[in-house]
Amino acid sequence: MAIGCGPKTDRLPLSGTITLDGAPLDKGKIEFASIGDAPLQSTGAVIRAGSYEIPAEKGLLPGTFHVEISSPDTEAKPVKVSGYPGGPTISVAPDRIPPEFNVDSEKRVDVTREGDNVFDFDVTSAKK
Repeated sequence: MAIGCGPKTDRLPLSGTITLDGAPLDKGKIEFASIGDAPLQSTGAVIRAGSYEIPAEKGLLPGTFHVEISSPDTEAKPVKVSGYPGGPTISVAPDRIPPEFNVDSEKRVDVTREGDNVFDFDVTSAKK
């Protein structure tokens, strides 16, 4: 019989806070994806009341990762978008997060075994 405290993983947990215009982001999502020639890895979490947590079993191995944050504005008038040039359009809620934090994001983080892997982001809304 084996005794233990749960599954063993080499992956690392991630957590942090997200503010929008100085206040905790009420809801949204954050995604991390490997970049360059690194082995393909990705993970994400729901943002609630300005915080997110990714447990080790869903975490990442050490490396550099691309970050995207989104938070649809469900109270705004929907906008039409296309999944690809010339493709059909669909109506979606506009994002409260500006493109430099999502579709045009160049945000990067380094996940390490030596660090606590807490990544905080202060965002100014797309409406400003």
